[in-house]
Amino acid sequence: MRAVIGFVVAFVLLMVVASGFGQDDDGVEEPPPPPARVEDAADGQEDGTDLAAENACTHWANIARDWTDGILTDGEFRTKLQEVHEDARHAEDVRIGEQSATLLRVVTEGKPDATVMLAADVFSKTCLDEVLDPPS
Repeated sequence: MRAVIGFVVAFVLLMVVASGFGQDDDGVEEPPPPPARVEDAADGQEDGTDLAAENACTHWANIARDWTDGILTDGEFRTKLQEVHEDARHAEDVRIGEQSATLLRVVTEGKPDATVMLAADVFSKTCLDEVLDPPS
């Protein structure tokens, strides 16, 4: 299972790097700024930032990096997924919560590697498409 999850994590990192997330003009990686909700002073309306989804997806990207670097055991990986799901379940985009729950469930149940890979891929793509690199 570690090899499959490592592959998925490498894929996620590749997608994050390809999107330019966290890099300045010199190509030096910088940590992403902390996400926050911004309110318009004139009318008190929020800017639409989904803080819970952004936190969950950013945390997932960090876990992917740690997993790829080989510094997480299977148990630590599952614990970190629980942390991701805690944020994701509060996301305005219900797909983030549903997909994090599916990923956590298949890892917890020890499902076949292909199932884990599919769940991680779906969650990663949603994070990239809707949160980390949304369409303009």
